[in-house]
Amino acid sequence: MRGAYYKNRRGIQVTIGKGNPPPLEGYSFDLESILTICSEDGEVLEGPEILEVSSMMNAMEDVQLWSRSLEHIVDHDDVLPMFVEIPRIVNSIELNTTLQVLLEEAFDNEGRLSGRTFPVLGQLRAKVRTLKADILATLDSITQLPSMKSKLALESGGPLVSEVASASGGNSGGRLVLPIDPKYASEMGIVHDSSRSGKTVYVEPSEIVGPTNELRQIERDLEAEEARVWRSLTDQIWNNQYQLRTSIQ
Repeated sequence: MRGAYYKNRRGIQVTIGKGNPPPLEGYSFDLESILTICSEDGEVLEGPEILEVSSMMNAMEDVQLWSRSLEHIVDHDDVLPMFVEIPRIVNSIELNTTLQVLLEEAFDNEGRLSGRTFPVLGQLRAKVRTLKADILATLDSITQLPSMKSKLALESGGPLVSEVASASGGNSGGRLVLPIDPKYASEMGIVHDSSRSGKTVYVEPSEIVGPTNELRQIERDLEAEEARVWRSLTDQIWNNQYQLRTSIQ
């Protein structure tokens, strides 16, 4: 037995012996509470729940690897296989490897849904980043124009560019505005707000109205696509509930 080991799913060598139990420490395996979220009201699972299911499946794979190695080890003290019953029980574990890989690759290093695994998300996020950068660059160009110096109202001493809530409300982002002297407001763009003194109005320059509208639409598309992916992952976990219950419980 001395020096016997197995390689877990990450390729790490782990010692096998009487003092080394199955690799289950640190897992709650509370699958039912997760499945209840899906079943009662048809709610969508979120990141923590999906990561928990992924961790359970990965743990079950480690148990399978541990058990297969254990079957080939004989305790020379009594010439009987160690933990005879455990390998038999482990044989009932059935893992949907397609689902396992999908859940494991569903998130990036920041814990967000992966743009690589779900390319549409990656494309929409790239569009959002590009549009935001273009809008900020346009605002910077506008503020650098010599003619703008007389039009800016800087009574508050606050930031040159600020964001105000969108008139449409909801979860959409706000509108980027500049502090403008009221007498120049109509020629600059859309007035979204004003200071208490009335000496400053907050104007969204005409040059960024169209790009900002496009940005907000893409952000809504991104939100909808993320919701679709969450639903898809939830459905796949629910559709595999029998195998998950049999393997994990």
